[in-house]
Amino acid sequence: MGGEGGSNRILMLTGQLIEEAGRLLEGISDVEFAAIIGPLAENGISYDGLELALKRRDGTSKDPALEKLRSDLATSLGLPEEIIKLRDLDEIDLYLKEKTVRNGIILLDRKGYREMLAAEVGKQYLALRDPLGELARLARMDGRYPFSISLVMKKLEDLEARADFLARYILRMDDEVVRSSPHLSRLFEENLKTLVEDMAAVCRHLILSMRRGSNMSYSEAISSCAEEGVIGLDVAEALKKGLRLRNMIAQASILRSLAKVDYDILCSGARELLAVARKFEEQVVSFIMEAVFQSSVSGARARAR
Repeated sequence: MGGEGGSNRILMLTGQLIEEAGRLLEGISDVEFAAIIGPLAENGISYDGLELALKRRDGTSKDPALEKLRSDLATSLGLPEEIIKLRDLDEIDLYLKEKTVRNGIILLDRKGYREMLAAEVGKQYLALRDPLGELARLARMDGRYPFSISLVMKKLEDLEARADFLARYILRMDDEVVRSSPHLSRLFEENLKTLVEDMAAVCRHLILSMRRGSNMSYSEAISSCAEEGVIGLDVAEALKKGLRLRNMIAQASILRSLAKVDYDILCSGARELLAVARKFEEQVVSFIMEAVFQSSVSGARARAR
């Protein structure tokens, strides 16, 4: 089965659900902000229950109060408690905070918290977004560098799109729903396979460009990128696991009825890969920017002689 709190019950986003949840939250003074997030907010339908992002008043006791809130929501909305997930905005990762800002359906906002959250998310992503913009500018001068910045940019942009699609439309669902749907399973496998190949292709291009090689396997390129400091060892290991997922998908596609994809392994591995995809992107961008800087310094020194 799928991730935390998976359920086969279909939940639809309705005005009544929004009104009932908002009314209940309005009566809880310790809650300063609340928003529906996840598939229900993004698609209007969820196979994985109701997911709320909450900001509680500073200094309030969390666990007991959150459990009571879950129970009250279940009673008010007529839902099983186990399909209601409450995410504390003081503890969740940046990805879910971004989703709250971008797609969250706000039920309660007593002190303009959404604007503060948007500022926090924007500040955190600034380090990534600015270098990507800088790479786009540098791509127009590709001939100056040993590697093709435009090629890397294209792969990174495709990587972002694939990762976002998988996170938003596939991996937020229950694994069994994806497994049992020919359409969803095909989309899942195709996008995951391409995501892995995009990441591995970036590694191979950078390494072959630096070492002037002619050929290298994806696995060798990933290891070499870790050795050269392009990516971290943890990212390299996650990407190698991703390669095994890609090979699993390819083998099942070739053998068709003779080989089946193990979706427990595939879904778990895909979530692990998505967890480092943005880190991979940041590390590649950082490496290229440093390489470009060093190239500029060397060029200036050569001209000064």
